[in-house]
Amino acid sequence: MAALVALTASICAQEAPPANNESQDFFPEGTFWMNADYQLRLENFHNKIVLLVVSDESCVECGYYLDALHRNLQQMPSVQIIELMVGSTTSPISRNHLLHYIQRQGWTHPIGIAPDLLGFVNAKVTEVPFFALYEKGSKPSVTGLREEGFKNVMQRLEEMRTDPELMRSYATYQLQPPLNNDWWANPVVEDPTYIAISESNEGIFVNDAAHKRILAFDDDGMCTVAIGGSNDFREGNLYNARLNHPSGMLNANGNLYIADTYNNRIRKFDLASQSMSTIAGNGGITYTRSKSLEGTFGAIGLPMDIVQWGTSLYVVSGATNQVFEFDPSDGTGAVFSNLPEKMKGHVRVHPVNLAAGTKFLFVVMSDGEILQIDRKGNTQRLSKKETKLFSSVCEWKGGLVAYAPLDKKLYFREKEKWHAMDNTNANEANKGLLPLSYVSDMNVYNGDLLISDTENHLLREMGSVDDKMLKNFWFKLSPELIGYESATAAGETVLMDHIKISAAKTTVKVKLDLQGYQIVNEGQNEASLVEVGTAGVMKSETITSDEIMFTISDFGGYDVYMEVYLTLQHPENPGVFVVKRAYLDIAADKVEEAPSVQEITYRPNLLPH
Repeated sequence: MAALVALTASICAQEAPPANNESQDFFPEGTFWMNADYQLRLENFHNKIVLLVVSDESCVECGYYLDALHRNLQQMPSVQIIELMVGSTTSPISRNHLLHYIQRQGWTHPIGIAPDLLGFVNAKVTEVPFFALYEKGSKPSVTGLREEGFKNVMQRLEEMRTDPELMRSYATYQLQPPLNNDWWANPVVEDPTYIAISESNEGIFVNDAAHKRILAFDDDGMCTVAIGGSNDFREGNLYNARLNHPSGMLNANGNLYIADTYNNRIRKFDLASQSMSTIAGNGGITYTRSKSLEGTFGAIGLPMDIVQWGTSLYVVSGATNQVFEFDPSDGTGAVFSNLPEKMKGHVRVHPVNLAAGTKFLFVVMSDGEILQIDRKGNTQRLSKKETKLFSSVCEWKGGLVAYAPLDKKLYFREKEKWHAMDNTNANEANKGLLPLSYVSDMNVYNGDLLISDTENHLLREMGSVDDKMLKNFWFKLSPELIGYESATAAGETVLMDHIKISAAKTTVKVKLDLQGYQIVNEGQNEASLVEVGTAGVMKSETITSDEIMFTISDFGGYDVYMEVYLTLQHPENPGVFVVKRAYLDIAADKVEEAPSVQEITYRPNLLPH
């Protein structure tokens, strides 16, 4: 939802306005920081370039432009991106929800939750995303809103990039995030969002958002297809095709149609040939409402979800707030419905979920409102009085079921009245009745309601409206899936002891202190010895026990590091896994004589965040 973390008196004060210079911007008092080790001040960065983005976790445009900034600034370490959101005490969401937001997006920049924007005296923030560029000071050189602001900032940064003398005058460090979200979850799926059902009702597709991929599972929970794995744009086959923050999906006509949101395209994955192609969108974003889709020749802005209604296919745009009916053979189509355009605070309201019913299409907006669209494309609010804010909707069992994030409950609507389905609010100690935590999508699967329980890392199933037990859809380990690191973990860097290398062969033994965890043999368990200077792999070994052995005679003049992947099973909860990646930084001294076997101990950080 648009509301953010509630701020309390326990939050440490940030920084006060400068005493003698009221024209300097500052982070407001009471700002709470995530992805940062300490409380930030703008003056901490006076020897750097600071790109401040005022954002909101519910704003799809904010995520799109932040992603573009990260891509464009990879070669400019002197630029520090800082994201700031405005908190709400009336409709708060949890810190845990923001952790999942960071995990799904893969953000590494500091994110502040501020009570207001009064500290920014040199800019008036009326909408988000808002951009402000600070060059060695607390007065912005460039400011702007949305697409125009993004372009202005990038133009100035490009000017700076081409001035080597200027760039050498800026510090080149980057703040590194402290969050290492090693969730106690099966690494197969973390933060599942959208769901698509196979045409034969014998399998499902899941958008594994935290790992940036789409997965197909059969009824037994075994993975049959894995698509993607990193944010990018690339056509190709099962192994090299890439998506960029995909959202909704549809399985129809032997193809998986994908709303490839940040790529501004509709993609088609042919299930028979296992090849990816683009059927609509040229990659450019547009906020101008259009009467038609022009296949790959025209722009479609931030497609969010795709459904089949009757024999036709429909896609909803998060940039223009329009629903298009389109031909899947060539991606051409016409506008079917224009959704309302409005603001909620500083945030533009946009569609997040599209569902097909018997008589209507249903759209959930980012402010929690549900709209229904009739066969003529006419829209109306589902109820005259908005009583609940929802994140997803689905027609089921002759009524409508929707999830309310603030209540963490499902609601069922029949005869124009909503009532709570209390089975989702039971004792957490009962595993089958674990409360839902942010439902991104729902679909009907073999008559059951299939629920994407995003922040619990689960798919849940319900057999009837009065069902008192939510079943979990368990994912099984399979070679295609096991071995992926936790979604936001960049890996631990562990400085090991010096080892002494002589002309004679020396054995290095790394002992793993696994704290009771067991190695999953089917997973990725590998250790590679890599030369620092060349990044070349010297040796690679499969890890089968709590010891890693390498015999070496010379490092070739370079220090080395050991890259370790481990797939571990929790000692008390079988079926719950963590995947760890570590870089063991080993410094070497060349001597005439050295012990024949030298031991090093590595203890992975295995506690959940």
